[in-house]
Amino acid sequence: MAIKFIDMQKAYATIPREMTMGTLGWMGVPEAEVRTVEGTYGDTKIRVLCGPGVSGESKINVGLTQGSALISLLFIAVVQLTSRKICAKDILLYAYCLAVVADGEANLQERLIEWKDIFSRHGLRYVWRRQR
Repeated sequence: MAIKFIDMQKAYATIPREMTMGTLGWMGVPEAEVRTVEGTYGDTKIRVLCGPGVSGESKINVGLTQGSALISLLFIAVVQLTSRKICAKDILLYAYCLAVVADGEANLQERLIEWKDIFSRHGLRYVWRRQR
């Protein structure tokens, strides 16, 4: 058995919001609830405290808001849908970490190539973790 851990914490900020809302629809979440979640992410603006002043407002159009109570659930839902797209059966999901499990090193490499392709198509960032 071979296993590789993928740290997807950096992916939180890169998940397209349309993908998140589409995933909720795919899961059968009622439209009214999807719109409620979408409303929490709509028209998000930030200002940065820099030295003695504060910057102007900037819009944020991509990513899940860090610190949100829903972030782990939404993230896992998106990764679950992604895993179904490549028919992945041997994965373990927890918060922002994904473990890919395979019968051997050769199979693991094939699976990792599939994951890299999916991630790059959707613009998701990740970091491979070393096994300990």
